[in-house]
Amino acid sequence: MVARCIVLCIFFFCSSPLMGAIKTKLFGGDWQLTVTVADFNIRTGFTDSFLGADGDIKLRVDGKKKPWDVTHYRVDSNWPSELILSVKRTTTNKALSGGTSFTPIVFNETDFYSGKKMKRNVNFQYTLEGVSSAIPPGIYTTTVFYNVQ
Repeated sequence: MVARCIVLCIFFFCSSPLMGAIKTKLFGGDWQLTVTVADFNIRTGFTDSFLGADGDIKLRVDGKKKPWDVTHYRVDSNWPSELILSVKRTTTNKALSGGTSFTPIVFNETDFYSGKKMKRNVNFQYTLEGVSSAIPPGIYTTTVFYNVQ
């Protein structure tokens, strides 16, 4: 049996066009997922989805009592169209709204969640779907951007 391997590299960046009014900081690293033959079942194929660890990526926003919105989008370097990367917010707080269900990260800037005042360590969790034996072995990369406005 020949071992097949898919390595997925996902990078994260955050920015705010309202410099001075809102301060942001993204904590965590890149999500690197390696899919191997161990993830394949002869009867059912690959695992339906791969789930990232809760809180691997955290966002801190200091809105200084002003409301703010977080959007996201992605830019692919080498990413098969069959792969669907989604994110949700797992931190619960009365000052936050939206973003608690997995939503796909697409090419267009999309609303994620909103909040007000300062919120530290808002945890994100990722899931990846669409892995199949039709995707050739390789290293695939995408970059996720978060915008706070």
